[in-house]
Amino acid sequence: MHGQLGEPALTIEGLGVRYGAVVALEDVSCSVAEGELVALVGPNGAGKSTLLRAVLGLVPYDGAIAIHRHDGGALGRAAVAYVPQRLDVELDFPIAVAQLVLDGRLPFRRFGRPLTTADRQAVWRAVARVGLDGLESRPIGALSGGQLQRALLARALAQQAGLLLLDEPLAGVDAPTADALIDLLQRLASDGTAIVVCTHDLALVRTRFERAIGLNRRLIADGDPGAMLEGNALEHFFAAP
Repeated sequence: MHGQLGEPALTIEGLGVRYGAVVALEDVSCSVAEGELVALVGPNGAGKSTLLRAVLGLVPYDGAIAIHRHDGGALGRAAVAYVPQRLDVELDFPIAVAQLVLDGRLPFRRFGRPLTTADRQAVWRAVARVGLDGLESRPIGALSGGQLQRALLARALAQQAGLLLLDEPLAGVDAPTADALIDLLQRLASDGTAIVVCTHDLALVRTRFERAIGLNRRLIADGDPGAMLEGNALEHFFAAP
């Protein structure tokens, strides 16, 4: 449960994205406040990942994106941390948990500069926050699905960003792990972090989120997940745009 929300962390106005002749997103407007945990839901091909990529500056777009009141340029994107899907991670890459989390410090480090006390403390705090204490030297390929998801989240936390974007963090993990991850995200939101979670787990959205944004190329709904994902509303939500 969130308390008093802060200033807008993410503001999207009239967002449109095309891949050639294919319209991926059309005239999408929404905002997410500091301290807010929001689910981003929609059918396959609805444009959820495209929206995240637009916020990250990875695809060209029409409209406007502001991050903590900065436009969608480098200054604003420096305040965004991204947690990719586990399937996008090369598990055979020879890297340990601590090294993965340390990648989150790259925005603070000049090339060749040695690790600082601040870097080490940020990594230690992030690993502890996600409950991976004692696993710092474990190769990421030896982690369970839930542990890997926590390690990816720790990397984002080490970046100390005010806006977290997570792409399907609940996919492929069991129910207790998913619940534990949501508990952690709720604690982060209560500390003032704005969090957007792209997910297909509608049952979890109904029970664990206070707000959901529904996409199906356009903005279909924004508000209480219970009302959005029930009966005729659900059928409308998954209808072709």
